[in-house]
Amino acid sequence: MKMPPQDLLGLQERAGRGDLAACYALGRCYADANGVGKNENEAAIWFKRAAEKGHADSQFALAVAYLNGAGLEANPLEAARWLRAAVAQGHPGAQNSLGSSYATGRGVPQNDKEAVRYFLMAAMQGHPVAQFNLGMCSVYGQGVPQSYVDAYVWFSLSAAHGDEISKESRDRASEALSIEDQKLARELLRVRSGEIAARRRQAVQEGKAAA
Repeated sequence: MKMPPQDLLGLQERAGRGDLAACYALGRCYADANGVGKNENEAAIWFKRAAEKGHADSQFALAVAYLNGAGLEANPLEAARWLRAAVAQGHPGAQNSLGSSYATGRGVPQNDKEAVRYFLMAAMQGHPVAQFNLGMCSVYGQGVPQSYVDAYVWFSLSAAHGDEISKESRDRASEALSIEDQKLARELLRVRSGEIAARRRQAVQEGKAAA
């Protein structure tokens, strides 16, 4: 939905006064051509302004800009630095992206175990891409022991968000399981789903307490 001009004007005023959430939102407007013409340079400026003040979403957005060379020169090392800053604040998107950086060796030394560590951080916050990534790691034994049981669990969690590729991957993992392993996988899925739900409830309560 396109932002109305009066809302954009108010957003620009708040960003100009240093409101970090407004800086991020204005950066998103420029990045997504929402109410203004697409301008990746301007987006990066606003993301960086808020990122330097500790705004986690902006730190993640700035890292992605450095990864993709969107509005500034591509720099995987700077991307990793800003991903770490956002990860330190528990940002699931940054956790998943830092995991991907370790999986590919982009901006950090290639390390499958570190990739899994960051994927797991994000997956336990309900991040569907991280859950899918853990499923793939389990299929191929990258950073974890090879296990179609674990792959089924992670693909199922990701598929619950509606992703068709995750659904297909879950079904293929299921076909590789014995009847007994299918029962085990369903039980592990029940347990893991409960753990993720509990963490999300805790995060909501902590957010309310901090507000």
